[in-house]
Amino acid sequence: MIIEELLSDRQKFNSFVYTPLDKAIGELKHRQSDEKLEKYVESFSAVIPEIITKRMNAVLFRHIATPNYEVRRFLHIVSAIDDKVHPLLLEYTDDKFTNRNNCKFYLGKIPFYKGKNKNNESLFEY
Repeated sequence: MIIEELLSDRQKFNSFVYTPLDKAIGELKHRQSDEKLEKYVESFSAVIPEIITKRMNAVLFRHIATPNYEVRRFLHIVSAIDDKVHPLLLEYTDDKFTNRNNCKFYLGKIPFYKGKNKNNESLFEY
């Protein structure tokens, strides 16, 4: 019953799944001032990059930070949130990259659309 209700009403679904932005920012500010939480997080890692601890960030993690529409949309959303929230793109640097995976291979070989040739075929520069 509840699932059908949520799926049939987009507003109910959004209020059930997503935290309102002002409430999320309030929670972030609360967590930043929580010394007990800070010590707990520090117990996992002795080195936390200063960029993460000194300002409020919206973070997008990817294997390779690729200039695509997902990043463009992410930057657009962050710019609409608050001047105090900064976009931060992070990459997994300890992951192994292999060209055996076609999806990952093409993340490392980014095509840039250059137009059409005389046969009306798309031209790309890599």
